[in-house]
Amino acid sequence: MINMKKAWSVGLAATLLLSQGMTVANAKGHSEKSHGNKTQAHDKNKNKIADKWEKKYKLTGKNIASQDKDKDGLPNIVEYQLHLNPLSADTDKNHVNDGLEDADGDKLSNRAEVELRTDPSNPDSDHDKIKDGAEVDKHGVEYSKKVREFELEIETDDDDFEAEYEYKKGYAKIKVSKKFISKATVEALVKKFEAATELTEEEMQSIIETELHLEGSYDMEAEVEFLNGKEVEFEKQSLDHDDSQADDDDNQNDEDED
Repeated sequence: MINMKKAWSVGLAATLLLSQGMTVANAKGHSEKSHGNKTQAHDKNKNKIADKWEKKYKLTGKNIASQDKDKDGLPNIVEYQLHLNPLSADTDKNHVNDGLEDADGDKLSNRAEVELRTDPSNPDSDHDKIKDGAEVDKHGVEYSKKVREFELEIETDDDDFEAEYEYKKGYAKIKVSKKFISKATVEALVKKFEAATELTEEEMQSIIETELHLEGSYDMEAEVEFLNGKEVEFEKQSLDHDDSQADDDDNQNDEDED
């Protein structure tokens, strides 16, 4: 089993286009396959994208290959490689963002592959007979199970708290608004999400409530995105016993008045 860091540097056919998330070899192969061997004649700006494709979508200006006009997390050169529409975040109109699709079936989203610098058109970027999504990080967690983003907002009677977690290019960034939610706590939540398989919204809510020792009345909103493209969003409003009883009394009074 090869570490993904090695996959980024060894398994790819040529030096990565660092700002573009794909290999020179793949981009060139795509161009030659679609337009014959006269690559230079059809790529005047030498950005590994056929001029005809750029003209079709009216792509102009500097750094066309690295632009992401539709904001789906995929630069134009990857959209070209995967035969996607660079002006539409949902090329096939299936209500799934192109960045969250899995073009090569390796259980990593296209956007995750760009960020991890693996090949979104090859399920085994380093050719070690292990799919990219089944490769593991230094902690032994499969990349397909890793959390890419986690956002959490909690509002109580006394205060409100926010936390953000983002995993990109092999590193995790964590932001917290209050000491009530420490970075270590956010890491612990993410690890529990990654340790289980196909958690439901209710199970994620329970993990958050237990880890943060939530009691009394509170409103919770959370969003979780995994590297495999799965997204989970949920909201929960919890009332303590006194609040619930007060609501019941109000409802009963309304019924009595009627």
